[in-house]
Amino acid sequence: MMTVELWNAIIAASTSIFVVILSQTLISNREKKKALNDEKSHLCRLYMEPIRFMLAENYYRIYEILKEDKRRKDLLSVNDPIDILDKDEDWFAGDGCYLLSSCYLTGCLFAYLQNIRNGMPFIKHFHHNDTEILELMNKLVVDFSKNLNIFYVMQMNIGKEFYIKNHYFTTL
Repeated sequence: MMTVELWNAIIAASTSIFVVILSQTLISNREKKKALNDEKSHLCRLYMEPIRFMLAENYYRIYEILKEDKRRKDLLSVNDPIDILDKDEDWFAGDGCYLLSSCYLTGCLFAYLQNIRNGMPFIKHFHHNDTEILELMNKLVVDFSKNLNIFYVMQMNIGKEFYIKNHYFTTL
């Protein structure tokens, strides 16, 4: 028969082993959760924060350009790239600067869209609304095609050129 001391020793050893296993499991789970949150944060910084900024900036600028007023006529007074040669210095410092910088920011938007397209197959989807983001991107592409005559392949090409020439998009 086992003595009381032996039973106490077995219970104490079992309790110690259980506590060690439980604490290691909890530590491991906490580290996995932290790693997942770090990855989410990195992906957000790499993909979502830049695109949010570009979307807001482009929305405002396109809204301003398409408003029905005198400024719209001045901003949209370039129908052909050769028309820029006829513009005076004041135009480049005013409406021309706004129009050309808006074009540049739209190119940046296309580059960030390209960045997301390139990265999406490799991004572990964390939220159910990730597919919603892709749907909104597609809607944006369609809106640029329909309303501004910047068609899908042109958007992809502009985005690809900006993306390649400005490699910092991939190293944020």
